[in-house]
Amino acid sequence: MQFAVACYLLLLALIVLIVMMRDHLRGQVELLSIRNFALLGFIVFQLTSGAIVLYRDYDPKYPLYDPAGTGVIYAIQSTLFLIVLFVFYRWGFGVRKIAWALPTTRVVPSEAFMLLCAVTLTGLALMLRVFVAVPLVASLADYLGTAFAAIACGLAGWTWAKRFLNPAAALYAMMIFMGSSAAVVIGSFGRRGLVAVGAGLLWGMYYSRWRYSDPKRVIAQIAIAGAVPLIALSLYTSARSSSEHDRSAIDHVRAMVTQGDLKTGFMLLLDGQGTAGVSMWLMEHCPTDFPYRWMHTPLYTVYFPIPRSLWSGKPDPLSGRIAEMANRSGVNRKVLTIGPGIIGHAAAEGGWIALVVYAMLAGLCLRLYDEIVRKCPTSPFVVLPIGASLGQVIGLARGETAAFAFTYAFASFGSYLSLLFVAKIVERTGLAGTANSGMTDEELDAEWHEQDPHHDPASDYDGHRRVG
Repeated sequence: MQFAVACYLLLLALIVLIVMMRDHLRGQVELLSIRNFALLGFIVFQLTSGAIVLYRDYDPKYPLYDPAGTGVIYAIQSTLFLIVLFVFYRWGFGVRKIAWALPTTRVVPSEAFMLLCAVTLTGLALMLRVFVAVPLVASLADYLGTAFAAIACGLAGWTWAKRFLNPAAALYAMMIFMGSSAAVVIGSFGRRGLVAVGAGLLWGMYYSRWRYSDPKRVIAQIAIAGAVPLIALSLYTSARSSSEHDRSAIDHVRAMVTQGDLKTGFMLLLDGQGTAGVSMWLMEHCPTDFPYRWMHTPLYTVYFPIPRSLWSGKPDPLSGRIAEMANRSGVNRKVLTIGPGIIGHAAAEGGWIALVVYAMLAGLCLRLYDEIVRKCPTSPFVVLPIGASLGQVIGLARGETAAFAFTYAFASFGSYLSLLFVAKIVERTGLAGTANSGMTDEELDAEWHEQDPHHDPASDYDGHRRVG
């Protein structure tokens, strides 16, 4: 039975990938969208991870009483979560109006300005992450610094995609990528910063050129351009050490060269850190051994930024309680955090009811961010901030979901407002043009549809023209 469930989870992962590709070919959802990055995280941390856990049949850290029965329920819940997410994403109740009410810009800077801005943002990212030491502010500066590093890569990718085979453009993009990577890995143990800059590079290339190209060609170019970030991430994953959280960029590079193993790192990425096993363990123990903390994830998202120095009674996140709940020995339970997975979050915070609610919220929130990009996909000042923290988006399915959700929201909107300010300066000084200036929102929307070879008028979610 466990093998059958493992095969089903792998099949479900394949179906999700097929749906992503189908929606792209039909012009319904961009191939590189916030929704698809979140789904990629769900595949890795809940589906392939679940298949591996059930196939291995035993996890000494989080043993299951009934792996076959729990596995079946887990597969059903994963399927239900995805169905509800897809339905509410497509429905998008209310989020379209919110997205189109947000301030925006149609400024398209010159390539020279974008290249200069990429260097500047890389420097700012390093300063924000390393030199801001003010209590309560350093963490927010770190989130924004990582976003700036990813936007720098996006700007480099935006210019590279227009001359993909030009060695000079490719070299410049790789230099920005390496500089941004160094800025985000200093003193870091997690991989989300490195994922952010690699995904930011691809995000910029896609919206600059690839979204207008033949789909088959796009997939090939994404594979080529994404090879370097994927190799770097795999080597980093295999060489990282939890005992060396304060490594310098040089230390990280040295460890990747001397200790990195590409195959091991890639397998660790697919394993999803055993997240699904933790989700199933929580399903077996909640609420029988541990009572529900009803809807804790959305609540914790709201009060996550409140420091404990100001709120001594602030509840602990689920990821920080799992080691104690499982009675783990040989670890520091006070500092160890374990990803419970979004299914595990639901299991500990309301069961089936929480599962449906979280899937609904996920579908609507993902649609909101994608709708902002749909509003003006031609301006890097709008597009790149939304894709500036994709490591957090991928990590949503792993958990602590509340922390990732807040970090992404703060980083994306913080950098969005920052670039809107830069866009106003650029526009007033005449350093850039304005995309489709002099046109109404309805005319802009119609022109975008005409220019987009993937658009199918029947694919509009609400059945009528989107207007501001």
